[in-house]
Amino acid sequence: MARDKIIDVIAFGQEIGKLGYDLDQRKSFFQYNPEFLESGQYSKLFPFIFKHTKPAQVFTEYHQDTFQGLPPMIADSLPDTFGNIIFQEWLTARGIQKVTPLEQLAYVADRGMGALEYKPIKELPNSTKVNIDEVVNILEKVLKLKEDTSGKDLSELSLLNVFKIGTSAGGARPKILISEHKETGNIIGGDRETSDDYNHYLVKLHIDNTDGYNKERVEYAYYLLAQEAGIVMMPSKLIENKHFATLRYDRQNE
Repeated sequence: MARDKIIDVIAFGQEIGKLGYDLDQRKSFFQYNPEFLESGQYSKLFPFIFKHTKPAQVFTEYHQDTFQGLPPMIADSLPDTFGNIIFQEWLTARGIQKVTPLEQLAYVADRGMGALEYKPIKELPNSTKVNIDEVVNILEKVLKLKEDTSGKDLSELSLLNVFKIGTSAGGARPKILISEHKETGNIIGGDRETSDDYNHYLVKLHIDNTDGYNKERVEYAYYLLAQEAGIVMMPSKLIENKHFATLRYDRQNE
């Protein structure tokens, strides 16, 4: 996709509208698909900011780092702190210095956690089996826990595997999306897998003990306390007794 072009915003298989971004004028633009407006469906999809009108709407007030010039509900699809670190390292490994927010959304495409999807899609190779220890090793390097490593020292493929499953979960702490086969226990990337043959997890990874304790094990302890208190939560577990995994309510049919 060329820089500063227009992308489609998709929800539930329908084109909701088109999004544009002008680097020179530092403006973003959104225009509803007239057919979507006339259908009356999902009228509360964007209850704030976007007006339910056919003309293009212009936004100039969201140029803080948080939103990167995009309306907040669209910017929420962008990689967060941790995901952005992985994204930038992957771009470096490919010799790409900078991409626009719209290009980032094209990479997010249909892999994001929410209902929104973006087209045209920057196609990525399908995920293969995921080795969590290998992922953690890569993250240790990317997060500068090993001083002798930079993006160009990591293979594009290894970064790609982490990029695909670790840039759409959001938040500052390292997280990945995985799918674990219910019968074989094989773990694959959870960026696009939706089959009922798998359990789909959001995994918070334990990287090091610089804080003097394992935060993920503490979170699991709180999960157990919540169960004891009768609070309904998605089933969770520890992987290798150190990584906190919780079933995704947006994927799991239980």
